[in-house]
Amino acid sequence: MPKSLAEIVRDKMEGGTLPLDERIQLWAGMGSCQPCTVCDLAILKAQVEYELQYDDREPIRLHAGCRGLWEAERRRRGYLPKGRGRPARVWTTSRRSRQIVQSAYVQRT
Repeated sequence: MPKSLAEIVRDKMEGGTLPLDERIQLWAGMGSCQPCTVCDLAILKAQVEYELQYDDREPIRLHAGCRGLWEAERRRRGYLPKGRGRPARVWTTSRRSRQIVQSAYVQRT
């Protein structure tokens, strides 16, 4: 039986592919057809892509849903983001991308 995305996230965190620590920068925009770090599927141009940048590693690219699972697992393990629940500052590549990200956040809260 194939693993669930939540199990894949846990495995990649334990293996060090997905970090637990705080990122340096978070970008959001439309997909670049690069593979998602969690599910390994391409993030299509019609999808929102999150790119997390760290000092000591290659950028991490995630689908919106994959990012949500990763963030949930980080919180489950005791990680608390700066600001304790306030939305992270997201830099986007276009006004339309910013609107998509903001509307997705509003729908979640």
